[in-house]
Amino acid sequence: MVEFKNIKTMKNQNKGGRPKLDSATKKSELISVRVTEIELATIQAKAEIASKSVSDLIREMALKGEVKAAILPEQMDEIRKLNGIGNNVNQLAKLAHQYGYSDEIHQQFIQIINQKTTTK
Repeated sequence: MVEFKNIKTMKNQNKGGRPKLDSATKKSELISVRVTEIELATIQAKAEIASKSVSDLIREMALKGEVKAAILPEQMDEIRKLNGIGNNVNQLAKLAHQYGYSDEIHQQFIQIINQKTTTK
């Protein structure tokens, strides 16, 4: 006689993988919009300027009424430079508070700020 104690059925078997999303987080509905060729070209150009897909652009406009452009790599480089300038200013301010604020420190401070803001 053969016993079948530990046989799993397909219903009970764990298939693995990512759990299913609930319907609130799924993007599953398709909305069609009719536009002229000129309107389509305009929408595509705006999406390209914002570094977004046409779907993302339209979705943001419909839900928020505005679209914020993605940060470009060149802009990130400028942000990093500004952060560096801020760090330098903070270090100079700390030293000025620790050792006293003299005219020499003031001149060095101005010189560094002018040098950092004029170089690109």
